Amino acid sequence: MQNLDEVKEYFDTTAALYKFFKKSAVLESYNGTALKRLIETRWSGHFESTSHVHKNYGDLIQALMVASKNKKLSGEDRAQATGLLSLMEDNEDHVFVFITCMLMDVLKPIDIVVKQLQSPDENLISALHVVNAVKDDIKSKRENNTSNEKVKKMVDDFLESVRITSTDGVQVQRRPTRNTAVPSRFDDFLITDRIPSANNSRTNCQIFVECLDLLDAEFLRRFSEENIALWEAMLALSPSSDNYLDYDALIPLFEYAVNIPVIRDFYQKEKLSREDLEAECRIFSRVFKDKEWPKNAADKVDLSEVANIVIKEHQKGAPVLSSLYKVAITAGFTSTRVECVFSSLTRVDSPQRRSMKTEREANLAYLSFESEVLINDITFDDFYKAWNLKPRALSL
Repeated sequence: MQNLDEVKEYFDTTAALYKFFKKSAVLESYNGTALKRLIETRWSGHFESTSHVHKNYGDLIQALMVASKNKKLSGEDRAQATGLLSLMEDNEDHVFVFITCMLMDVLKPIDIVVKQLQSPDENLISALHVVNAVKDDIKSKRENNTSNEKVKKMVDDFLESVRITSTDGVQVQRRPTRNTAVPSRFDDFLITDRIPSANNSRTNCQIFVECLDLLDAEFLRRFSEENIALWEAMLALSPSSDNYLDYDALIPLFEYAVNIPVIRDFYQKEKLSREDLEAECRIFSRVFKDKEWPKNAADKVDLSEVANIVIKEHQKGAPVLSSLYKVAITAGFTSTRVECVFSSLTRVDSPQRRSMKTEREANLAYLSFESEVLINDITFDDFYKAWNLKPRALSL
């Protein structure tokens, strides 16, 4: 979304607000909740930053009004308060208020998707239903809620709801700017038509439409047919799936795994191919047909537990399936999560560190040494010695 100049400027302003209201002298006149620092790489970060501005808009305006006239503050702080106040009240189109309302409207459904996908017990296919519902919601907004009248009403309703106490203690209401009729006696003296200008600013409606188009394109990219097929392939590794160990369903995951250098090298060394995967699926679907798998606290089969059993007990007989399980339980981690795991990994004393927040993170730490475990088939004792002897810069 920050490809839009207006949205980028909005988040630059919210970042400046966050920094400004970190000052203790300014906080004396602010009664709202603490603002959230923008995390640019997270949908949730954009939503939290916007929602706090949305909830505290009146308190922010009031605090800036007080700060701009507070002689206890430095001249630089008073000037900054005045500048931020002008940016938030801006022009007759109320661009800042409009973008706040627009982002709340589009980011709230996306935040639901984020929370759904972050749930450790989430089923990928059920999460996909939520994703599709949000995609439909974005398209519906694009078709039904982007007229000039509806966009203006969204801004007007918000401004009508905001009440601010002025510096003299009188409560005032922020109202939208309305056009007033010019007395007819001024017809010969005033020009009321708009004068042509080189200003390329767009209407709020145009900004809303482009924002929704960008979101729709981003959803199509992230949840493409290829990615959905990959989700379904990972689900096919779960015994609770209707197509458990179905060869055709697992092909997308196999093709994905081949692009991982260490897996590709392993396949080449052992001369493994699709035919091996097909044979393993055919045999082990019978082997695991009546097997009782361990369940988690939610009484669901945990994929990481299944992977642990398959890797430990059947890695020799099912090398391709074992590698796919290793890919499946680690593929969902972002680079930020990986960095977080290893920055806190000060010692290794068990295959799954008990000090990790979750078992999946512990699995990730162990599987980071995939090249050693797969290619050289080392024991955990060898792995522990290597950890102590070599630098801890990990190649992922």
